[in-house]
Amino acid sequence: MTDVRLTALNPVDSQVYPVACNTSGELLVAQDDPGPDLTVTGDLTVDGTASFKNDVYIDSSGRLLVGTSSAQTLPTASSLQVSGSDFATSSIRQTRFESGTSGPSIILAHARGTEGSNQPLGNNDELGKIRFYGHDGVDFNNWGAEIKAEVDGTPGPNDMPGRLTFMTTTDGASSPTERMQIDSSGRLLLGTTTVGFNTADNLTVADSGDCGITIRSGASSSGSIYFADGTTGSAEYEGFIDYQQTAGSLRFGTGGGQERLRITSSGNVFIGGTTASSADIALNANGTATFLGDVTAPNITSLMNTVAELTNRIDILEGN
Repeated sequence: MTDVRLTALNPVDSQVYPVACNTSGELLVAQDDPGPDLTVTGDLTVDGTASFKNDVYIDSSGRLLVGTSSAQTLPTASSLQVSGSDFATSSIRQTRFESGTSGPSIILAHARGTEGSNQPLGNNDELGKIRFYGHDGVDFNNWGAEIKAEVDGTPGPNDMPGRLTFMTTTDGASSPTERMQIDSSGRLLLGTTTVGFNTADNLTVADSGDCGITIRSGASSSGSIYFADGTTGSAEYEGFIDYQQTAGSLRFGTGGGQERLRITSSGNVFIGGTTASSADIALNANGTATFLGDVTAPNITSLMNTVAELTNRIDILEGN
């Protein structure tokens, strides 16, 4: 029989070191200098479990385990698993070094068919998803939140319409419910999968009970909704609805952001001005009204009859 000797080449110092197997079946490289313990050129076949410095394992099922030698099997026995006891040992990092604007990527891809014969996806097929699991005292079999990408239309060559859905799990439930969706047209849907009327469908908010939107601003600031038809100058605020926290007043503006109507904290309504003395029309909460201009009616007879009728009714109520 011819003796067979196994050696390893250290690329750092270009030295060849002998390799031996101890009584425990471990493969040892006789080397003290810095550098890799073992360099393999070609294929390396492992029958069983392989470990590297007790930090990285390849188990008998072909799973790559980092930081543990025991694979987690719930909710599924993933092919790559990282386990740790702190932020550093349980995190995964990607870094891209390039003199450009692009950063690193995580790619989730899906095709129907097989690896050797890909078939196109259909409408509503998943593109990929990220799930967030937590131990519930029993196991890791239920998830608390999910971000999912799906096909939103009919795919074709160089055409892949998509939508993103965001889901959370209600307290007491075991699986999440869709809360928010951004569809292939860029419309944002909260609490619903059905868009609003076609002239006001960029944002749709729905609930089976009371439903609303809250704008919370600082005590000395304002909460506003602006209506724009451009990106510069007064085109950015052609119309507005604005609540001033300091004054406690609600303002309405049109025509290049000009204030047209104000409701004060006392309930007074000023039209065409910001105070009772400057407003074209001032409707006061005490029931009085002030008009800076003339009050006209298309049919003066009809107006006089209406005034007479009101006077008559007042007399009746007062017992006159």
